[in-house]
Amino acid sequence: MSDERGQVLPLAVVMLLVLLLLAVPVLSAGWLLGTRSAAQRAADAAALAGAGQAVLAREVDARGAVYCARIAVNPVGGPAAAARYWTRNTAALASIRTRAFVAVPDGALLTVQATVAAANPLWAGQPATTWTVTAVARVQQPPGIPACPNAKG
Repeated sequence: MSDERGQVLPLAVVMLLVLLLLAVPVLSAGWLLGTRSAAQRAADAAALAGAGQAVLAREVDARGAVYCARIAVNPVGGPAAAARYWTRNTAALASIRTRAFVAVPDGALLTVQATVAAANPLWAGQPATTWTVTAVARVQQPPGIPACPNAKG
């Protein structure tokens, strides 16, 4: 009877190691999805901030009444605001490194595209995961003022 003592211990150690080995990929995938989602939220915020820098050109008739308006993203202020928001929102994400960032205004649209890399803290020595996040924001036409016929967007 005394030779059967302690047989559960090796089995428990083996099962614990198996459990840990199964947990690492699950935690890694969760980290990866969470980090990518944080980068996408930062791109969305950058696009909205850039689109908020809109330029409104009104056309008036002889009486001074506005009869149509052209609205567009400010070609200088829009991308600059987007870049500021991108930098501010990704600064808190220590694992994300921006490889490329571009904000392109096109009429009433502002497209933000960023390529980011993130090193997974659970897989030391592995290359960083790289992906591209894209967000597009459209500036809305002011209510009650029709768009000019040749207005873009």
